[in-house]
Amino acid sequence: SDDIFRSLNLSGITKDIVLTIDYDATNRGNERLRVELWNSSSNSWQTITTIQSSNSGQITYTLTNNQKSNQSGIRFSSRSNDWDSGEIIYIDNVTFRIEDQPPVVTATGDQLYCVGSSVPVVETISISDPDDAVIQEVSIQISAGYILGEDILTLTGSHPNIVSNFILSEGRLVLTGPATIAEFEAAVAAVEFSSNSSAPSGTRDFSII
Repeated sequence: SDDIFRSLNLSGITKDIVLTIDYDATNRGNERLRVELWNSSSNSWQTITTIQSSNSGQITYTLTNNQKSNQSGIRFSSRSNDWDSGEIIYIDNVTFRIEDQPPVVTATGDQLYCVGSSVPVVETISISDPDDAVIQEVSIQISAGYILGEDILTLTGSHPNIVSNFILSEGRLVLTGPATIAEFEAAVAAVEFSSNSSAPSGTRDFSII
């Protein structure tokens, strides 16, 4: 058999890993090429797809947990032994990409503001992240109705692992960690809106990203 393989260490990676491969076999014979990944559970090569002759395109495949180990590898296998000189399949851009899923933020809040006071931006806050226990940054922004020079967002209370920075030109308060999800939830719940205007008016909308 004719094989080409490369090994790689994918142990300890809990996030999704997506394999992409560009190939071109257009008008280059009638051979087929199997794409295989090492499966640590069965201790054998596992065929994930077969590249057909007279085709071109891109393969996209998400690895299973059994294909992520310290013995991971990829192999291209012909299994025919009768390739002629004009039969060619081009392989390019073989990439293993770690996919990072973004956090999901759910918040509620519909409060009235009293002049000279401050009010929490949210009433309830929930942050979930399917593949990270620690978050690097969360931003709270006055996304509609913001009045430059009057409106202010402030992080109140004590949050040892989080630093806040209010970007005046954008009406955005940046909370920077790293910190746990619970710590960021507590910090967002402690962010308050205030205005230095003696007669503030209008409605403010807030976004959390």
